[in-house]
Amino acid sequence: MKNICELKHFANFKASGLSLLTENLHTFLNCKVLMQLTPVKNFEKYFGLDIHTNINRNCYKISEKKIALIIKIFGKEHGSIDAVVPIVLFGENITSIENSLFEILSNLLSKRMTECKNNSFYGGLRFFGDDFIREAISKCLAPKQYDFSRIMFLVELFEKLASMTFEGDYFTTGLILSKSLYEYGEKNGKDRKGKLRKINKHYDIVRKPSIEKRFWYLIDGFSSFYLMDQTFVIKQTFTRNEKKSKLTDYFDSYFLDNTLMGGDIAFRVIGPNEVSIITKKGYEFIKIESKWRIRNFSWLNTYLESNIKLDIEITRAVIYYVTLCSQRHCSSIIWIPKNETESEIDKVISAKNKIWKDDLNLVDEMNKSIIQRIMSSDGVTIISKEGKIIYCGAIVKLDVKKEGGLMGTGENAAKILGQNGVAFKISQDGNIKIFTNSLTDPTIY
Repeated sequence: MKNICELKHFANFKASGLSLLTENLHTFLNCKVLMQLTPVKNFEKYFGLDIHTNINRNCYKISEKKIALIIKIFGKEHGSIDAVVPIVLFGENITSIENSLFEILSNLLSKRMTECKNNSFYGGLRFFGDDFIREAISKCLAPKQYDFSRIMFLVELFEKLASMTFEGDYFTTGLILSKSLYEYGEKNGKDRKGKLRKINKHYDIVRKPSIEKRFWYLIDGFSSFYLMDQTFVIKQTFTRNEKKSKLTDYFDSYFLDNTLMGGDIAFRVIGPNEVSIITKKGYEFIKIESKWRIRNFSWLNTYLESNIKLDIEITRAVIYYVTLCSQRHCSSIIWIPKNETESEIDKVISAKNKIWKDDLNLVDEMNKSIIQRIMSSDGVTIISKEGKIIYCGAIVKLDVKKEGGLMGTGENAAKILGQNGVAFKISQDGNIKIFTNSLTDPTIY
């Protein structure tokens, strides 16, 4: 068995597919990606692993922040392996992802790397482009539940729907795939917290995919959904029970708590060119700015707890407003200082505003509209550990610390603030970066 760098025509892969594969994994998993192209024995020695003895193993947990995927390049004879290439994934949230996802990624990468090798390592853009991530997502959603190719069809369909307009405007829409549609009709004592309605005409979107835009426009993907079973035919709609929206209920509502059960999958268009796919497990596959990534809200809650102590209601409120800024494409910087004395704040802030004598509290429902506007305005919003907005429109002293690398002014400001507490930088493309003192690089969420 050889190292991948010793295989014939490998230079073709380095010239095209390598950088694309690394970038797609980096974006999708929100982590650093390091590929071991030089002798594997060096990798084994460094991490204390024995890959050759356990050649069929697909992944190793190296530490709480590192996972190693072992990619095989199969030979012509059945079961033979010509070469292996370890890929190290390094990130704050990497081990919060289920091991089954890494198994799927490793198997898929082995298959595609072998195909690429058989093509003289040409075609990297085809083997490791958007279709690769789309297939990985579909395989994660489909095991033992649904036909993989049909899941992939739905992913592609919702990508197309996200780019459509109705009467000149983008629209949201949604669909729930379930093997237990009878439960949506409150059968056998089951209650999915909504109303099931049959439609007059059945829509087979696989065999006859050309359904008019008006059909999808009628459903919003938040309170109402089309329903289909494993036959992939739409026969019904489901409208969730409306209730007053609260900050503390936001995530239960967003993840369709008490509606999705078992192997149910919700596909949604949530904004212009934005797709969200969720399951009962609490993961979200989300496409923003033409890039797929995986999100895990429970990890973000745990991460905040480990870096700054907040009450659970305040944590939920912070995540709510950060997510809202992302969804609305509002550029914003939010800072929660660990040491919030005025002298410590003034070390990094050159100017700040205090509009109200009584500070606004994040968990107060009456303040929602005002807080949304504060966070979408210029400057840094500074929040106390008690959940109060103590300053807004603050300006950071960028000369406090010289920052290297290709970072924008906003990211440099957030990195400086993160030295004392936690700082969120939300960009107009919807990306969320988290800066803390424990990190040399931001966590991308």
